[in-house]
Amino acid sequence: MKFDTEKDVRDFLRLCLDPGRGIKRTPAKLAGIMPGPLEEALMRFAPHLGALQAEADRQEAEARKARRAYTEALAAWITGEPADVPDLCPQNRRGDKAVSEGRFHKPDDDGVLRCVFCSTPAHWGGEPADAYRTPDGRVWTLAAEANEHGVPLYEAPFVGTRYTALALETLHGEITPVGGVPARPYVFNSRSVNWTAKHIPDGKGRTICPGNFQASKPMPEEEAARLTLCGGCRKALLASIEDAGPGCPGAAIDHDETGICAHA
Repeated sequence: MKFDTEKDVRDFLRLCLDPGRGIKRTPAKLAGIMPGPLEEALMRFAPHLGALQAEADRQEAEARKARRAYTEALAAWITGEPADVPDLCPQNRRGDKAVSEGRFHKPDDDGVLRCVFCSTPAHWGGEPADAYRTPDGRVWTLAAEANEHGVPLYEAPFVGTRYTALALETLHGEITPVGGVPARPYVFNSRSVNWTAKHIPDGKGRTICPGNFQASKPMPEEEAARLTLCGGCRKALLASIEDAGPGCPGAAIDHDETGICAHA
């Protein structure tokens, strides 16, 4: 059958739902058995359905991953073996229960990978990294390893050798500690009476989400850590990671489905 017009597609889908002879299908059943050519025609005339389908597929993949992580952790607990614990961000919360999810990292102006949700540097063992800037402009962050004497080592992007702080100072004459970055501020939609979600301010009195709501004063960090983030603000924030481009340490291509940076 040809699907040249929107009416052709709609009529055929109606027929699929009720082909007669006592056969009835639900839209959910139809979505699961729809042949490729029909689905392509449907998406051509109803592109918003394609976007919804892609989001549904993404959420299903996340649910499968979360379920797999749970069963693996359950098996590890039963056997007494240690399980890998994901690096969760206290400010990256989703859903009605404001469940913590992984960190997303992006280089700041100094080249330090920081979580875009909480500004915490990419770290090892749960403690924030210290960093030093050398006169050549490089920023050296705390590496995962120490030397044979237990002295911390520092590393920089695209440099194959790690150095102690003393070695960096000896090599470069001076090193400058990189100051801490304040935690990202979060606000409410000041025009709303339902303060159950947080937003990210744009610095101009509004929020960065498509709603562009009027922003309240920044809330305390501990209060923000209890709230889920507005979906529109989340998309706008994570789009900045994609804008970093492939090959950049903070690019979205370097994150797995949990949102944990491969360079952390």
